[in-house]
Amino acid sequence: MDSLPIRWQESLPGSGNAVTSVLVNQDGVYVGSNGYIYLLDPSTGTITASNGLSGYGNHEVRLATPPSTSLLLIGISGWVLGLDPDSLRTRWAKGLPNCGHEVVSLIATSDTVFAGSNGYVYRLDLASGTLQATNPLPGYGNHETRVAISSSLATLFVGINGHAIGLDPSDLNILWNNDLSGSGNGITSVIAHNNAAYVGYHGRVYRLDEAKGDLLNRNDLSGRGDGEVRFAVDETGAYLYVGTNGYGACLQSDDLDITYSVSLPGSGFSITDVVDGNEVAYFANNGFVFEIDLKGKVVKSSSLPGLGRHEVRLGVNADTLLAVGINGHCVGLGL
Repeated sequence: MDSLPIRWQESLPGSGNAVTSVLVNQDGVYVGSNGYIYLLDPSTGTITASNGLSGYGNHEVRLATPPSTSLLLIGISGWVLGLDPDSLRTRWAKGLPNCGHEVVSLIATSDTVFAGSNGYVYRLDLASGTLQATNPLPGYGNHETRVAISSSLATLFVGINGHAIGLDPSDLNILWNNDLSGSGNGITSVIAHNNAAYVGYHGRVYRLDEAKGDLLNRNDLSGRGDGEVRFAVDETGAYLYVGTNGYGACLQSDDLDITYSVSLPGSGFSITDVVDGNEVAYFANNGFVFEIDLKGKVVKSSSLPGLGRHEVRLGVNADTLLAVGINGHCVGLGL
């Protein structure tokens, strides 16, 4: 097995040993950790800008951008912030009512930001951060709330505590809900693709109709445990990559049949992140990163020496760079 070569490694000032989120686009490598935001040069890993987000506390940071990449969006501790993507200066900040200091998930269209936190969903104006609509999702409890939007922009998908909900993006009214066959409670991931919502929960994967929320397909990934599920879709749209509980899996996107499932060496049955590459997928967990081809072969890997056995988050830029966030560090791996 070949190694994924380390191009650079950067310790992030002020980040401590916290969970480290990564977003990569044509403007650079954005990293968020422990209430800090950084912009890194993708070639060298040099920090070119930073923002300590003063007043928002040392909490988990989540990142998003609109399609134009004209703004860097930050979700942290019950707040959404819009930052200049070059200088990282704060353009606007909005506290989300009733969120407390909970984690905030984000997604954006060309003019709108959708945020989920603590059992609430919010619609904000992209340019100003003005709050335009709120849905408290009555009856679903105060739990982590994840969001995705359909390619048609007709449905906002929400994953919360073992449930999937479809909202009207214009006013956040509920269009449908699906209790996922009474699967129970826990973190529920959602991703949109090809007129469907893919929902991951307790090691299971569901494919739902975009318009009505009806169950189209289900795969329980038998024998892979009941951990958190994370998703990526390959560039052709044919495959759904699934990371869960120390396993990397590839499913057919149209029926959820398994193409491969791999137990990741050294994984320790922990949270497993995944991003799409060029006819490969990159999976990461417990301080390891793996490149797996469409035959299910682990082609390359990295143990990220010296950075410990912690949660790993990934961002990828075409065929050139895999950015790895771990324990207050960012590592650039060559592809």
